[in-house]
Amino acid sequence: MKPSHEITIYTIIVTLVILLTLIIVAFYYYNIQILHQPASAVIASTLDKFGIREIYPTKSSGEEWFMNMQDPTRDPQFDPQSTITKNPDGSYKVTKTIVRMEVYPSTGYHQDKITTLNQKELAAKGYMQSPNDWKNVEMTGYVKHICISIARCSGTVNLFSLR
Repeated sequence: MKPSHEITIYTIIVTLVILLTLIIVAFYYYNIQILHQPASAVIASTLDKFGIREIYPTKSSGEEWFMNMQDPTRDPQFDPQSTITKNPDGSYKVTKTIVRMEVYPSTGYHQDKITTLNQKELAAKGYMQSPNDWKNVEMTGYVKHICISIARCSGTVNLFSLR
């Protein structure tokens, strides 16, 4: 008869082998399910005009906006709410410590067209101001935060406010 500590070690090893086998089988099964999804279940991955991969395709006749990198201040859909200066590399900088930029849909932002703030009424109508209000939006932006001193670098940064 084997000593009890040998039986215990044997039991532990067998349990670990069984557990490892179950993990491998579960991992394999999960990956097979992902790889063999029907085409309709896979979201098409397209690139926008800047070459950025979109997570979701743009809705047919959906609202789109791209920043005018040549002269963003002449864009009626864009309000940087502060002076932006073009850098030599084509990017832009804002020197304020708090930055809030707004991007409007093609119909613009007109507070007088907002007839109610009642959430039930807005849900029934499907929009707040105009039928093409921003909703279910995917945005991509690249920002480089440059600090001069610790005191000037604290705080919250809001990149875009959609209205």
